[in-house]
Amino acid sequence: MEDARLQELRKGRELVVQKEEIRYLKSLVEEQERNIRSLEEDIVQQNMVRQKQKYVTFKTNIMV
Repeated sequence: MEDARLQELRKGRELVVQKEEIRYLKSLVEEQERNIRSLEEDIVQQNMVRQKQKYVTFKTNIMV
């Protein structure tokens, strides 16, 4: 009977540890998703700057 109780306590502790690990991993995934979104926004901004530069270069060449 005591062995069953000890095993139940161990399982309970394991469950708590697993839940904490899941919480940690979820927060890690959320952080990575924020980083990805930020990098995607940076790429869009860089592409817009390049397009403007191409346009200005094209317009300058036409005027010359």
